[in-house]
Amino acid sequence: MTRIHTTKILKTLVIVVSASIAFSSCAESDSPIAAAPAVVCDANLVLRSVTDTRALGSAARFANERWESIADFAPQTTFVPPALTPRAFSVPFADGYDRSLLPIWPGSEGELQSAFELARDDTRYVDRNRKTLKRRATWLYPYDGCASRSAHVTRRMLERGLPAPAKLYAFGNLRVKTPFQRGGTAYWWYHTAPAYRIGSETYVMDASVETKRPLTLHEWLSRMSSRPSTVKLAICDANAFNAESICRGGAIDQDRDFENNMRSYLPKEWQNLESLGYDPSRLLGDEPPWEVEAVPSEARCQPSAGAGAR
Repeated sequence: MTRIHTTKILKTLVIVVSASIAFSSCAESDSPIAAAPAVVCDANLVLRSVTDTRALGSAARFANERWESIADFAPQTTFVPPALTPRAFSVPFADGYDRSLLPIWPGSEGELQSAFELARDDTRYVDRNRKTLKRRATWLYPYDGCASRSAHVTRRMLERGLPAPAKLYAFGNLRVKTPFQRGGTAYWWYHTAPAYRIGSETYVMDASVETKRPLTLHEWLSRMSSRPSTVKLAICDANAFNAESICRGGAIDQDRDFENNMRSYLPKEWQNLESLGYDPSRLLGDEPPWEVEAVPSEARCQPSAGAGAR
């Protein structure tokens, strides 16, 4: 009887802990902005089915997880020496950065906008579950996949005969507000996107953070942190891929599997939108959110009634 009773208690604890993890990944925030409301998740099982496991090399983190704990573990999972990774080259944004490492955009801001839109709207990926619909890069799956999206944009620039962009890597307790993540916030320990320089300004091409235009570097960092000056920033060359790759001077094939990686996220993007109450066939088809207003759904986490600042 004692053994059976103990087993039941352990099973109960596992269920409680699992539910707590699912809830905290949606409801808790380490943002210093005190006005953020608490949120309530009604579909934790759906949430966990979409983001149940964090793949090796993932950029995702849990809301209250410190970025350093993930970054310190990452070099143990790769053959790249830690001194060569983007983190080793990163410095706090407040300390300044070497603009000479950024390639100059060979045209106007309007031409950069056009190139951004072409890369954003390019459809060349096929979901193994829905082979009739050509898909764009996974802009509407903010949970993960930034390295593949960055590689996608870089390849599209090279196809047009343009200079290869630099790849920027931001490190910190990053979070971005988005209607395409349950709870309205995606959390990252690092994030990467390609960038060019026009004059003294740096422009970042990242449709997962801003779907309609390139962002200035300060805007990009401010979208991910209320203290952008403290975010650590690395400028790497176009051959870099994820946070465990070689930042500068690495082999050109570091991102050789980015298309397979992108395709692995396509069904997750579809499932994620369905779990939020959207119609994926519309948003991932001819009516992307930068063309039509995405309608919120009751399926997403909503502010709890009477919830105040925390």
